[in-house]
Amino acid sequence: MSLAFIRNVRVFDSRQFGQPTTVAFVNSPGDIVSTDYGDVEPLSPEVTIDGTGCTLIPALIDANIDAAAASGALEAFSRHGISTVIDMSSTPAEIRAMRAAAAADPGLPSFLACGTVAAGSQEGSEETEPGFFPIRASAPVLAPQAADVFVAERVHGPERADYIKVMVDSPSPDDRTLAALVNSAHLLGRLAIGHASREESYRRALEAAFDIVLHVPVDAPLDPALAAELAARRVVVVPTLCVMRRVVDRMRAAGDGAGPADFDNCLASVRVLHEAGVTICAGTGANRMPGREVPFGESLHDELELLVRAGMSHEAALRAATCVCAEALGLKGRSRVERGHCADLLLVRGNPLEDIRATRRIERVWIKGIEVVHAG
Repeated sequence: MSLAFIRNVRVFDSRQFGQPTTVAFVNSPGDIVSTDYGDVEPLSPEVTIDGTGCTLIPALIDANIDAAAASGALEAFSRHGISTVIDMSSTPAEIRAMRAAAAADPGLPSFLACGTVAAGSQEGSEETEPGFFPIRASAPVLAPQAADVFVAERVHGPERADYIKVMVDSPSPDDRTLAALVNSAHLLGRLAIGHASREESYRRALEAAFDIVLHVPVDAPLDPALAAELAARRVVVVPTLCVMRRVVDRMRAAGDGAGPADFDNCLASVRVLHEAGVTICAGTGANRMPGREVPFGESLHDELELLVRAGMSHEAALRAATCVCAEALGLKGRSRVERGHCADLLLVRGNPLEDIRATRRIERVWIKGIEVVHAG
């Protein structure tokens, strides 16, 4: 067993910021062995790192990406301290390619995905955001009785969907079918994710009992009463502020009557959600699509800064990309600097609880205990 020590480092374990200590972990690959100075002293490390002036935090999670099997995407995430990504837009073929790449190299991020998206009929629908949220793999689910088959094919078929994603914006299944899709997902042990970028879509997602809502409204800030109900029902929100900023820019440039769009509405909605106690997870919508690119890896640091700008504390923003996100998405054994947890670690210069931009000042990155080339 090959051990690595990080000495004299302050640790943010996703719950508290402690005094300088020594963290030991298996680096071949492996888990965290200890975060207590007294426990590690009898051990003999093969590698010792001086953590003076640094903070050790869990490696980050990006809860919404569109990898599209882009060359170098997973490597870009790992370089920026991201150990887990959730793809909510790629096609089944793209997902298979990314799963294979991630499985072949333990130093790359864990890759989870939704697969084909449940949608309504395109015929006669008026897109609320035409072309701004391109869904490359969708299937119409037009009646409640079709929900079980759709979900079973996603979960048990070649896609092996980790989550079930449904369009709640137009083109969307009707309300009864939305509820049936959520129920079918739950019966097969999957969380249901609703794509919603309008306040009315949020209301429909709440009524259908979605577990997670993706994006925030561009047309108006969320009603505080609606946010309070989301919190009461423990609905999780992934605001994706990075991609929403690009969407607003494109909507304004298009000038096609798509409705009012203002990025300040997105920021205000996050503020309302946070003040209401809604669980917020960090996700970027990172992609390489021409005209709407959001950089892989680097953008999650942008997202943390935008969450702080929207009114979240530095600690809350960090938790949104670590332990809170892991718990909300059902990811066990990671995103905490604790004994027995996966050694997904990010060593940064400075203290991100005082300056969130410190997450960019990367000194070292480990994924599953394996050190990777970083972007710092």
